[in-house]
Amino acid sequence: MLYFDNRSSKNEIISCNSCHNLDTYGVDNLPFSLGDTKELGGRNFEKTYPYFHDGSVATLEDAVVIMSKLQVNQELSQEDT
Repeated sequence: MLYFDNRSSKNEIISCNSCHNLDTYGVDNLPFSLGDTKELGGRNFEKTYPYFHDGSVATLEDAVVIMSKLQVNQELSQEDT
């Protein structure tokens, strides 16, 4: 199943389930989630910027475009964002 397949990540070591574990209904029950780099993430990220752990993206629209390439290997059109 793709959800558990590590090959979907860039470095092939994590799957969707690595962060969104179905045994805990997709949540980690932590006040701040750990990213794939083990850095603490923020809350309500859609309302704040810059985005990503390193702050490299200024808009939510740009973050969506980048994450769609990384997570689902698809490029979104301008209408999709």
